[in-house]
Amino acid sequence: MELNNNGAIRISDEVIADIAIKASLEVSGVVGVRQGVFDGARNLVSGNVTIAKGVTLAPAENSIDITVQIAVRFGCKIQEVCAAVQQEVAEAVTDMTGIAVRRVNVAVVGIVATRGSRRNSAQ
Repeated sequence: MELNNNGAIRISDEVIADIAIKASLEVSGVVGVRQGVFDGARNLVSGNVTIAKGVTLAPAENSIDITVQIAVRFGCKIQEVCAAVQQEVAEAVTDMTGIAVRRVNVAVVGIVATRGSRRNSAQ
């Protein structure tokens, strides 16, 4: 929350989650953001988190931790896709909200085969 001369500004967790989703989907190789098994495990160990649409938000000291659950296209380099998602989400959330992002965790919860991604085993 931010205070200025005109009053307080509050950005809902759902808006931050939407920003993270849109930023994730901009990364080549990401085919979707969705909830997966990871959500249930996260709920058991931490009490102060918000889960919306495959994105988990956890407040940290003067910042926020974000976990994004993605499905990637079969054949892409998962480590490179995840690194790009981390960068895009952190930049988008900070640029649009002014909230510092301490960490972006990426959980790959699915791999999606698209047309032309199947390799010919006869080669």
